[in-house]
Amino acid sequence: MAEPRFSATHLPGFAAVAVAAFVVLYLPILTLVAYSFNDTMSISVWGGFSLRWYEAAWENRAVQEATVRSLIIAAAASVIATTAATMAALGTTRRRPFKGQTFIYVMINQPLMVPEIVTAVALLIFFASIKTATGYTGLGYLILAHSAFCIPFAYLPIRARLEDGHGSNCGGRSLCHIPGRSFAGSRCRSWRRASWRARCWPLSSRSMTSSSPNL
Repeated sequence: MAEPRFSATHLPGFAAVAVAAFVVLYLPILTLVAYSFNDTMSISVWGGFSLRWYEAAWENRAVQEATVRSLIIAAAASVIATTAATMAALGTTRRRPFKGQTFIYVMINQPLMVPEIVTAVALLIFFASIKTATGYTGLGYLILAHSAFCIPFAYLPIRARLEDGHGSNCGGRSLCHIPGRSFAGSRCRSWRRASWRARCWPLSSRSMTSSSPNL
């Protein structure tokens, strides 16, 4: 008899600890959002509901420029990081093991084990030195820095997904899946019918023979 699998959700007090963790994490954020509608500048005394701070931010030219710049950097860094992480994941999963593969895993995942503030400061110093040496003042450095920061975080789930779905090709072939195509038309349907008959007819004949001794 198989032993029951361990599940943390069955431990006593699990629900209470989970609720407490979510409260500690999200209550300060919700408090900050609520006080952003405060009519006064105090962060501890409620002076009434107001949208004055959002109106001031909307009319602030510096805030507008910073918002647009942030959206551009986020979109570009997302595309670059996702593309690079997908290529790295394909190169380390959809091929035979090779010498130095473990080293590549360590180097890509190393930023995940370092505190984010340390990685951010290191990237700031590195790209600031290049910026000082070249004199370039565009958004390219910011996009590259954010892309380098995000690549390990994108690589880990993409690699895990590719490793989990590595055996799905065999299942796809059994359903007449051809790379680049979904189904192979009538030829595939006839193959499935023949395969079904080969599997089911011997079983049906055996069951009929066992149930009818006179046959």
